Amino acid sequence: MILDTAEAFNVLEHYGIRVASSKTQSIALHGEDIAIVGRTDDASGRRIWLRSATHSVVRMVPLDAVGAEVLASNFRGHDHRGPSEQERRMLEHLLLRVSTFFEQSGVTEFQLDIRLHDNAYTVIGASMSAPKPVHFKARLDPHAHDRKGEGFHPDPVTTPRRR
Repeated sequence: MILDTAEAFNVLEHYGIRVASSKTQSIALHGEDIAIVGRTDDASGRRIWLRSATHSVVRMVPLDAVGAEVLASNFRGHDHRGPSEQERRMLEHLLLRVSTFFEQSGVTEFQLDIRLHDNAYTVIGASMSAPKPVHFKARLDPHAHDRKGEGFHPDPVTTPRRR
């Protein structure tokens, strides 16, 4: 089953990956275009490729913080201008989110076209395929008290203190 762009964007937003809100937004922003590609193979399992126009690097999934750091460092090691610390961390964070999405969503193949900016990224295109329809449980607003949300922090005023 192939997901269209709108469905793919909904899945990505559910996993906290920022997508372009409109075609004009993605065209107007300057930056470097890269692709993150994921594939599932019977022989080698799940892998993620990080590609630019000149080179690519690959790593097995699941990624942990060290794996994301190695992947980002190897990718940026070929860059002639040298990465900033902020840009490298942003890329690592994005790779961790994409790895989580790839592990949990049921998607077997995907390609994300991403535009990297100085201090942000935007997914400008996405294609995905899955053996069955992708369903995910809707989460509450990021500021709501969703105990299963990524940013859950108990409210110190209403949460009783343990002694």
